[in-house]
Amino acid sequence: MPHTKAMIPEVDFLNKAFRANPHEKFAELRELSTLAKVKGANAYLVTRHKECEALLKDERVSLDVMKGVEFPVNHPMQGYFKMREGLMLFTNPPLHGDLRSPVSDAMSAKSVKRYEPIIRELAGDAVKHLKSLLSRQSEIDFVKDISLPFVSKVICRVVGMPEQDHAILSSMTQRIADGLDPFGARHSLEDAGKAYSEFQSYMTEELSRGRWKKDAEQFSETFLGEIAQCPHMLGGFKNTDNLISTTVMLLSAGHLTTNHSLSLSIESFLSDEEIRPVLTEASEPISPLMLEELFRFHCPAQITRRKINAELNIGEKTWHPGQAIWLALVSANRDERIFKKGQELDLKRRPNPHLSFGSGIHFCLGAHLARLQLRVFLETIQGEFPNLSIVKEGVVRDNNLVFRGLKTLPLQV
Repeated sequence: MPHTKAMIPEVDFLNKAFRANPHEKFAELRELSTLAKVKGANAYLVTRHKECEALLKDERVSLDVMKGVEFPVNHPMQGYFKMREGLMLFTNPPLHGDLRSPVSDAMSAKSVKRYEPIIRELAGDAVKHLKSLLSRQSEIDFVKDISLPFVSKVICRVVGMPEQDHAILSSMTQRIADGLDPFGARHSLEDAGKAYSEFQSYMTEELSRGRWKKDAEQFSETFLGEIAQCPHMLGGFKNTDNLISTTVMLLSAGHLTTNHSLSLSIESFLSDEEIRPVLTEASEPISPLMLEELFRFHCPAQITRRKINAELNIGEKTWHPGQAIWLALVSANRDERIFKKGQELDLKRRPNPHLSFGSGIHFCLGAHLARLQLRVFLETIQGEFPNLSIVKEGVVRDNNLVFRGLKTLPLQV
């Protein structure tokens, strides 16, 4: 246990009211202390921006939260923890560098700019489809019918996977995400491991087909196409498993959080009369300030877990190796010490040092692609549906502790 001089509040992540709307409780916790004890877990939560940012960059804090934990052969949880070991999201140097360095240039702001024509094409198709659906139906589900297919198709095109498989990939990704909730049901954790194994098998089969070598022109500017044509990039991976796990990470983490960001952004525009005209009437262009504020406010990846590797202090507390610390990025993003009226959406907010994409060596690899997708889709839909509205009683939220978003967003005109 950490040494402490003051009483530390407790947070109950299983509380249904908290899951439905955590922002009020986080605000209360931030005022009381930098830390909160996680009920039902041997861990503490960091709620304030300054400390979260510092810990994201601190080399004494590790992502290998399950390192050293062993399970008997054929244990039902073995697949889940094998999944965690293989994903870049949960690794530290030197493995993290082995997995990240071959693809970091390909996901830079300059490199992802080349995907804008593809994204604009797919956004145009999605808006046309939305018009068609609304002309034939009294209401549609923006998440299922528009947002999720759009984001899934984009990531398939970028990586170099068959676009027609986007629904299969979305399903596997959602199952993996359900397992990442530390308080999720055991069957969800087991199913996440199975989904990852299925994802690996799918990728192994796709790689064996070698489509990227056979049709070099079509796939030349995709992630896997570049790998096939540039042996030095493939050499950056220690083995095929590393390549597969990195591709799985790009496909899964990349599309899940962007889908949440897009659907939550649409909900915000349509729910607030002050900013509604930006979407429905194209009253002003989509600006970088707007995009960063939407990412800050919604923060689809709410919490990230870490383990202490060397003694350090957080506030007045001293921590020792092996202890668990959870960083509440969603809380840090609304910390009133950093963000004036942090609980409010302000599309002109400046500066905006949000942590939605993390910080340090684990800064989100797909941040530039996420920004590009959100900007292009919002630009494409602007002014197209002046009477668009939300069927509020049909909205269903995904209260996953890590990836919070919308399961359904019914719309009508």
